[in-house]
Amino acid sequence: MITNKWIKFKSYAYGKEKSYWYYFGDDGKKLKNTVTPDGFKVDSDGKWIQY
Repeated sequence: MITNKWIKFKSYAYGKEKSYWYYFGDDGKKLKNTVTPDGFKVDSDGKWIQY
């Protein structure tokens, strides 16, 4: 089980690659609509909000 770490997921569409980062907490679940322990915001899907 993945715990307390960032995981990068890649997707491919129309010949382009996109990467999304998600943080998994100590219970192994994706954090959503919150701030991660290291201070980064994640949205309702759990994706890192990059400014």
